[in-house]
Amino acid sequence: MPRPRDFQKSRIYKAENRIHEALKERGLDAKMESIPEVDAFVKHVTQSRFWKSKTIPNFAARGKPVRVKDGRGRRIACAGWSALGYYVALPKWARTKLTTVHEMTHVACYHNRVSHGRMFARTMLAMTRRFLGKEAGDLLAEQYKLLRVKRVGRDVGPTTIHYIPTAPVESVVSVVSREGQPNE
Repeated sequence: MPRPRDFQKSRIYKAENRIHEALKERGLDAKMESIPEVDAFVKHVTQSRFWKSKTIPNFAARGKPVRVKDGRGRRIACAGWSALGYYVALPKWARTKLTTVHEMTHVACYHNRVSHGRMFARTMLAMTRRFLGKEAGDLLAEQYKLLRVKRVGRDVGPTTIHYIPTAPVESVVSVVSREGQPNE
C-alpha cells in the first residue's frame, strides 16, 4: 500500500522557519555546537516523564534511548530506526533545539503513515511547549493557525502498525473444537 501524501510538510517547515529567528533572539533556541551537547539534550528529552507518558504516540520509543549521529555527509537532518534502535542524524547547521525537537517528534510518531500529519503537528506542538517553553509553543501554535496546519482529528490510514488477521475471526475460532481437537 502506498504511503499517503504528506499534505502539510511545507506548512510545518514554514511555521518552524518563521519562529526560528524569534526563538534565537529570545534565547529559547540555542545552537548546540557539539554532538555530546546534542546528546545531552536528547537524553534530557528521552528520560523525561513527558517522553515516557502516553503523550508519545510511538509506544515502542517510550523510555528508550535515542542515538545521536553527527549527520556527516548529509545535507538534511533526519530521524530513523536501525537494528541498534532509534536515531537522529543532525548535520552542523541543524544542531538547534527546535530542529532536534522536530526530529525527536519523528521518533515519537515513527509508525504514523503521514510523516508531517495531524499527529505529528500535535506532538511537535506539545514537545515544543515542554522542551523549549510555553512562549515557544505559543509562537508555533500561532504560526500553525496562520498557515492552517491541521492538528485535530486522525490522519488518513492507521497511525500505528497493528496485527491484521488474514482470515475472518469465525474461521480461526472454528479450527479447534472445545475439546482441543481440530474440527472436520
